[in-house]
Amino acid sequence: MVSAIQPENLILALLPRYERRRLAAASTRVDLERGTWLAESGRPMSHVYFPLSGVYSVLGSTENGQVEIGTIGNEGMIGIPAFLDAGVGLSEVLVQISGQALQLERDEFQRLAESSPRLQERLNLYTQAFLSLTMQSGACNAMHTAEQRCARWLLMTHDRAHSNRFTLSQEMLARMLGVRRPTVTLATAGLKADGAVSFKRGYVTISSRRTLRAYACECYGVVAAEYKRLLGPHDAPPGDTDHPTSSAA
Repeated sequence: MVSAIQPENLILALLPRYERRRLAAASTRVDLERGTWLAESGRPMSHVYFPLSGVYSVLGSTENGQVEIGTIGNEGMIGIPAFLDAGVGLSEVLVQISGQALQLERDEFQRLAESSPRLQERLNLYTQAFLSLTMQSGACNAMHTAEQRCARWLLMTHDRAHSNRFTLSQEMLARMLGVRRPTVTLATAGLKADGAVSFKRGYVTISSRRTLRAYACECYGVVAAEYKRLLGPHDAPPGDTDHPTSSAA
């Protein structure tokens, strides 16, 4: 589901006009469908993406399965390995909620980044913010309950979805949390009973962020504060308990 709101990419929004024009001329606006893989572990990325809408899950894999270690929306970019090195990373990137993005070939992106000081500055800050998210996710996955992690995941996705209703099955939620389906059933029981969320026909509706926030662990607030510190209060996901819930589709 593509969000009805089509915000611009917040990294690119603060670039000088001439840098934006150069990047726009080198990029292609693409539709990214739910379930599409944009990066695979150990393989060089052919393209990087600056999301305009949609939500993208960064997954870590082991022989026992996968777990989400990071989430990307229109505040960021898909392709940090291409910014730092040759575009080869250990993580995978899945389109979680369909959206649109500006797509650039990796080599062209690297040439532009080398000659665009402000773009480099913004990407450095975003990379630091994203690394803080992945590090906190590792601690969260090891230390907190499935219920706390579930609430945190729903808050982070809601921040980036720009809609109170978005595609999500409980099977997919289990995959993102790295747990079994029955564990998600138990983890969401309290959330549903307290009116925070509802699941129906492959969609979830966020009804009360305040209730979700009460269930979530401290990791949500820690990461949200770091994003705001590094990217600015208007250039990071909302990350507050008063985020509106009146725009449900």
